[in-house]
Amino acid sequence: MPDTFTEDAAARVGALLSGIDRLGVAFSGGVDSSVLLALAARTLGRDRVLAVLGVSPSLAADERTAAHAVARSIGVAVVEVDTHEGDRAAYRANGPDRCFHCKDELFSRISDEVVGAYRLDAVAYGENADDARRPDRPGSRAAAAHRVLRPLAEAGLDKAAVRSIARAFALPCADKPAAPCLASRIPHFDVVSPEKLSQVERAEAALRRLGFGDLRVRHHGEVARLELSADDLVRAVADPMRPCWTPGSASPRSTWPGCSPGRSPCRWSGASMADAPDLSSYADLDLGRAARRGYPEAVYCAGKTPEQVAGIAAAIRGHPDVVTLFTRAQPAHVKAILHELPDAHLDADAGLLAWPPKAPEPSGGLVVVAAAGTSDLPVAREALLTARYLGRRTELLVDIGVAGLHRVLSKVELLGRARVVVVAAGMDGALPSVVAGLVAAPVIALPTSVGYGAAFEGLAALLAMLNACSPGVAVVNIDNGYGAGHLAAQIAAPGPA
Repeated sequence: MPDTFTEDAAARVGALLSGIDRLGVAFSGGVDSSVLLALAARTLGRDRVLAVLGVSPSLAADERTAAHAVARSIGVAVVEVDTHEGDRAAYRANGPDRCFHCKDELFSRISDEVVGAYRLDAVAYGENADDARRPDRPGSRAAAAHRVLRPLAEAGLDKAAVRSIARAFALPCADKPAAPCLASRIPHFDVVSPEKLSQVERAEAALRRLGFGDLRVRHHGEVARLELSADDLVRAVADPMRPCWTPGSASPRSTWPGCSPGRSPCRWSGASMADAPDLSSYADLDLGRAARRGYPEAVYCAGKTPEQVAGIAAAIRGHPDVVTLFTRAQPAHVKAILHELPDAHLDADAGLLAWPPKAPEPSGGLVVVAAAGTSDLPVAREALLTARYLGRRTELLVDIGVAGLHRVLSKVELLGRARVVVVAAGMDGALPSVVAGLVAAPVIALPTSVGYGAAFEGLAALLAMLNACSPGVAVVNIDNGYGAGHLAAQIAAPGPA
């Protein structure tokens, strides 16, 4: 139950947010941005606050999952934005101002992709009063340049106060140690690359599965420097880790706390194919599909148990040359997949994971995915990411439904550049026919189960799309974002050489 101090702090932050109708919070799942999100939701109302999570190779998969869990506990929606700080030479150079370029990229993406789409009046981030007093915060310069608000610092709330409020609100991250991005593990002036970030993430994830808590793996080229808490260091020295135990070994199985009775979590053990999971009772992976027809198999998680999905993910881990999409993944599936593939790309809103996490270099034509309304976004994002991971350039348009025709008319130039357009819509399902009347490209109509009673969970939209007046409209099944994205990727594929 919030105490007098918390109530006073909430009042101070609330006063700073007065006059704002809709607020976006640059959100990481750390205690600072989480407290800001909770205070903003309390002041403005949960439906007027949006958590914006930047996603890139520098964000660990575990941190991404935890951030979504914190936002759910607060009751605020999360929107992910893909950031591309790695495309900036100054960021890759990894000088002392690296954080400036990272935050500048994040705030630029929020400004370009989120503010207008979600009608935000302002964006805030979780700088606290301790941070504000430090001279070495290049990220603060980026925030100031983009006029991003810092309510915690302005209210005089230091780190201790922030943690106190987090405990009063019973936030799951109240006592979470600081978790700077993966790039912080690479020494200044050593080039930051996706490969190095992936190595750090996989090493830290493996060590956490062995029972270690707060830790860092510092990347020094061919050498990794491990930093542990004092307690974990004592445990590590007292009982050094043995090589992974395998069936038939004459040595006893390790009793280290992180070891489970199942498959060893050590990914560098060089286990043979005999150690791979036996899927014969529930799956037969079609690993040759990409060679046979040009596109790999996907894993539809709905109806599968987390254990089955984990077994499939473990088998796929041995085939990093094959792009694998896990669709319709619920939280239990996500946890199981990330245990086996900790660096997999997760889009929690779409319920989709992709591995390897980096999409292939795009080729062919542009795929534009349009969502009629915000409620159609999960299905639209499934289509978008499917096309992207099948190798196509993609663009997303949000909230351009027929209730405001000016919105779709303002996007005609981008729609006209598309090789194919995917239109996700529920309610009356009219938008695909409108778009097809404006562009030369084929339109894939994607009905969603959004709407009131007579929408019949998407059936009304499906029937409307099947009866589209405009020619050149193909229709997929209700909520089948994967099918729409796959078909779009095929239509937009490069022509014969």
